[in-house]
Amino acid sequence: MNQLQKVFDYENQAVRTIVIDGEAWFVAKDVCQILDIKRTDSALRRLSDKQKGAHHVSTPGGKQLLSIVNEAGLYKLIFRSDKEEAEVFTDWVTEQVLPTIRKTGRFDVQPSYMIENPVERAKQWIEEQKKVQLLEQRAAIYEEKANYVDEILKSKNTVTTTQIAKDYGMSARTLNQILKEEGIQFKQRGQWLLKSTYHDKGYTKSYTVDIERSDGTPDVRMNTHWTQRGRLFIHRVLEKRGIVAMMDQELMSG
Repeated sequence: MNQLQKVFDYENQAVRTIVIDGEAWFVAKDVCQILDIKRTDSALRRLSDKQKGAHHVSTPGGKQLLSIVNEAGLYKLIFRSDKEEAEVFTDWVTEQVLPTIRKTGRFDVQPSYMIENPVERAKQWIEEQKKVQLLEQRAAIYEEKANYVDEILKSKNTVTTTQIAKDYGMSARTLNQILKEEGIQFKQRGQWLLKSTYHDKGYTKSYTVDIERSDGTPDVRMNTHWTQRGRLFIHRVLEKRGIVAMMDQELMSG
């Protein structure tokens, strides 16, 4: 089993990473500290066995067995974070850390062009191409997942609770109930409203709809729509409950 370790620096905070057989893994404790996730053990319980593991990592006090997460697990931890800088951390990982690893599939392996022996050089080149191809395939999957969140942030239109609920294979009634249980909203005169903690965050907009009563009397009704910022907020709330968007389920299974 090929294993290599490297420490990256993120705003003066160490992020220990390990490449195991060409796949990047991150020390969970380091990631959770940056994302202000207080309970690493609790966060890891929400990850599947494929997204987490344990590895002996070199520390000043010697090697220690630490929890680690792969790329899929890393993104899931990022989605759990309420820290505003989480998006900046995501950009740092995807733009600096992962490209460093994906150059050859290793951190500091000697590249093929530096090997004098032609036979060994050819062998190393073949291995490099295999690893690059494998990592590009993995990258494509996770980039698609990241792009799903990017699409939320780019869109300027508001959406209904029903539209958001369909992304997770549930009904609007179920989603409204979850948001109520989370202490996010309450119902008043037939309209769901955000509680004071959330009402000034730009998560929702209210629209007036003209209706006609059963007796023919005209009336108006207030409907709550979610902004894309609110949609991303719901995404993180549901992720914390272990509820994954149907599109992300397809990407993870693929």
